[in-house]
Parts: sequence; structure tokens; C-alpha cells
Amino acid sequence: MPEGVTCAPVGVVSVQGPSWVSLPAVTPIKWNDSEVLWAALPLIGALLVGAGVIYFVDRWRKKADRTQSPAEDELTHYRVLYERGELSPEEFDRLKLLLGGRLRKELNLPQPVAPKEPNSAEEKPPEPPVTDIQAG
Repeated sequence: MPEGVTCAPVGVVSVQGPSWVSLPAVTPIKWNDSEVLWAALPLIGALLVGAGVIYFVDRWRKKADRTQSPAEDELTHYRVLYERGELSPEEFDRLKLLLGGRLRKELNLPQPVAPKEPNSAEEKPPEPPVTDIQAG
């Protein structure tokens, strides 16, 4: 061994200089060394497992956020078309009734009670009283 050079761990060469300075000289890593490969494989594996966990958690989170039903999506789409004037009020009302029925089935809501048709004899509004006062 040359003078001033001592043995050190693999990859590090210690050069002796003045007594107040001791600088390690780093030798380049040999990439074809099997030790580097075996040291890097656990790191690569941990990164792949972490990426997989992040992917599946993100997918699960987005799936849980999607609570809107297809009928609700369609109704929103038709409402936008109606507001732009691409659907007539009659078409929109017909679609709203159709999709409203589907929404009630999906959400397990009861069907709305149909309003009673007024009977002309029973529910006729009273006539105003006759007075001598004239509108003027």
C-alpha cells in the first residue's frame, strides 16, 4: 500500500494528510455490483406497493362520492337543454314526469297523491254578495 493510504470500508478510501484534516475520498459505485441491486429492490418494491395503495384508495374514494343516479344525471342534462331553449316546456315537463317516476323508484319514495278533480257542484266558489255599492 502506498504511504498515507489506509484500509477503509468498501467504497470509501481514506487519505491521510496533515493531522488536522482527514477527508474521505468516495470511489464511484459500480452499478453492475449485485449488492446495489439487492439494496435497491426493497425500495423499488415499497414504491410500487405505495403507488398501488394510493391508486386503489383514490378509486374507492371517487366511487363512494358518486351518489347521483343515472336518472338524476339525465334530468340535469334535460334541464340544461330546457334552459338553453333546445327543449320546449311541454317536452321538458313530459321528461320530468318520466324521470321523476324513475327517481322515486330508485330512492324508494312513495308515489305522489294525484290531486282531486274539483266537482263543479260541490267545490264551486261562493258568489260575492250583491250590494248597492257600485265600483267607480
